Amino acid sequence: MEQVLIGGHPDDLWTNITQYTTLSGGDYWNINEPNFAVPISLDGIFKNLRVGLSVAPGSGKSWTFALMVNGNPTALSITISDSETSGTNMTTEVAVNAGDRVSLRAVPAGNPTISVVNWSSVFKGAGALVLFQTRNAVRRDATEYNQVMASGSTWDGLEVDFIQLAPTSGTLRGFYVVLSDLVPGIGAEGYRFTLRKNGVNTGITVTISGANSSGSDLVNSVDIIPGDQLTMMSEPLNSPTNTVNPHWGLAFIPDTGGESMILGGSYDQPGTVSTEYHHPTMGPGTRADQIWSTTESQRQLMSQTSVLKKLYIELTASPGAGKKYDFTIRKNSTDTALVVSIENLATSGNSGALEEQITLDDLLSLECDPDGAPAGASIYWGLVSYVEPNENLAAGFSVNQTNVDMDLAGELIVRHSDSEDLPAEFIVRHSASQDLGTGFVARHLTNQQIAGRFAVRQTYPLWTNRRIVNGVIPLTENLMGDANLEVVIEGVMDDLRVWCDSEELSYATWTDIDTVPRAMKRATTYGVVAALYARHSKTFQGRVIPTLAPVTVTVTGDDEKAMQHWMDKMETMLDLYLTAEEGARIWVSTADEEPIFTMNDIPDAGTSRDLTDWRKWLLT
Repeated sequence: MEQVLIGGHPDDLWTNITQYTTLSGGDYWNINEPNFAVPISLDGIFKNLRVGLSVAPGSGKSWTFALMVNGNPTALSITISDSETSGTNMTTEVAVNAGDRVSLRAVPAGNPTISVVNWSSVFKGAGALVLFQTRNAVRRDATEYNQVMASGSTWDGLEVDFIQLAPTSGTLRGFYVVLSDLVPGIGAEGYRFTLRKNGVNTGITVTISGANSSGSDLVNSVDIIPGDQLTMMSEPLNSPTNTVNPHWGLAFIPDTGGESMILGGSYDQPGTVSTEYHHPTMGPGTRADQIWSTTESQRQLMSQTSVLKKLYIELTASPGAGKKYDFTIRKNSTDTALVVSIENLATSGNSGALEEQITLDDLLSLECDPDGAPAGASIYWGLVSYVEPNENLAAGFSVNQTNVDMDLAGELIVRHSDSEDLPAEFIVRHSASQDLGTGFVARHLTNQQIAGRFAVRQTYPLWTNRRIVNGVIPLTENLMGDANLEVVIEGVMDDLRVWCDSEELSYATWTDIDTVPRAMKRATTYGVVAALYARHSKTFQGRVIPTLAPVTVTVTGDDEKAMQHWMDKMETMLDLYLTAEEGARIWVSTADEEPIFTMNDIPDAGTSRDLTDWRKWLLT
């Protein structure tokens, strides 16, 4: 899946020195790269770097921006020069591994004009990244808290100041922590970092002690659902000698593919009269870049093509009776459809099914609009950024039915993403005990080819087929289509089902031609041949009828005799099957033992009302 990493900061770039900042969110530009190097928690690819400037560099001047991995610049870079105010690199891809540290570098050339910068990039991996960076050290003598996803965040002893809300469901795992400057101390001196959910410790925790500068928890995971409150806790252990600046990364594996989280919050309270704005994600604090502002251009982050949805908001206090706050995600200083209103005594809300399409280089902000002078409150939030999955189907891709007792109802469609081929061998596989009904459809887009070998097989539900019929008598292919033959087969099957019912024989398990008993398959075949003669079919190549071994030849003079010949063979097969099933049957082997009736045996109806009609007598 792909994740859009949004970024930007109102701090001006220095024009004569190389500087660094975080890849996600944003913090003040600084010359010390380790302050911004955040560990990632998944293998993957970084691509689609885009940068926008508020002011062009000037003639003969430029800025070069590059993705940094483990302190080294990569080929994912952009140069913006002269009168340009933006640049993109949509072709280079940089592979990274879990545990690698990433940041963004800016290099000036020719003393360019001072500018504010916004940026964005895309990460492609097996899930989404949750990244945290701070230049503020944790205390050596007290437990402190911080947000889970932030940049430039400060630490504090009040957990409520750092709550962030999960906007969707999924799993957090793969916890990597690095210390950007000093190590804890010696021996057992150290720090323990623990993810908390709804005010309770989870199993995700990392301890870094002594001279170590990093640690990870690749074993534990925690499931989250919308509305869960997330925080991170730091605990000093054994009176560490040094304070440390931790950065970390978590992997988020969404229940809905393509969803990543944008988490934010601020213990700075927005105004209760004027409309104010905040970055969609950035660490809380009291610095000028961390508080609510009436200047929207100072609170915008650049994004890329995606869909924003599932905005969750929580207040530390209700607005009050007859009062409310309206929270709106804005793009390019214009309201979007994502709005949450919290009024009266409520303290939380969400945007429900509302969505907003985001395009390349849109600038995002969060607006807080008070109504009726509501009570002051700190605000915490989370929202979803969704990029429709556009993945290759691996060689072992299969469509499986999980419940073997259920059919695939209606029309089942296997649909692939709009721009990828199906590589190698693509297989649609159904549960072994269920048939694919007539409405089953495997559909690929018209502008793509299905590579390799593609096969969709449906079971054959009839009790005989053209191949078997051709085994007892030749048919002319070009004179009788399959549809006509199948109609005849279905008619014979209906007659044989009636016969089975009269003999109290079950045929419920004969769901395809492979499950029909051999005797009944032959009986059906003989009945079909007889029925074709009865229909005066002229498609037979002559009147010579080969029988089963030992081979003999029976010559019949007309269709009626031929029909009777095959009817007799069908009756013989039915007798054999009935005997095999231990059904009641009287066998007559010679003509001498057959009862012979003449018309003299049938009483005359006469005129007496006491005599039985001869037709009724035959039935008694």
